[in-house]
Amino acid sequence: MANEFIIKCNKKIKKLINIAPVHEELTIDHNDVNSYFQGIKTDSKKIKKLLDEHIIFISKDDELIPYEEAKKYYEKAFKDVKIISFEDKGHFNKKRGNVCELPEIMEYIVASRDVSPKHLTSKLFFEVYTTRIDTVY
Repeated sequence: MANEFIIKCNKKIKKLINIAPVHEELTIDHNDVNSYFQGIKTDSKKIKKLLDEHIIFISKDDELIPYEEAKKYYEKAFKDVKIISFEDKGHFNKKRGNVCELPEIMEYIVASRDVSPKHLTSKLFFEVYTTRIDTVY
């Protein structure tokens, strides 16, 4: 979803952090999820041209996104992708994995900014786009 949005906007993005992302080669055993994502095509060549940095968070116990399949796909499609693996985050939401917070994401958001530790306690502005409200941490 985010990848399609980026291509549609055709705007250079400093950093994309995908959390448990779907892709066109994904095998999911849930009919409701399959029908929702049917027809998604990721043009990895276009995406790569529009991204400075690409990070993916995936979990080994995600019941919807098979870990090895996702890891293999993203490493092939996006050669420079940084994959952050977790053991126990499920699908990174409360319903599937009981994840209500993801403090680890701040390390990757802040890493591209020129932010000193003293500024971490003040207000910072980050543009965030999400396709799921339960993934805004």
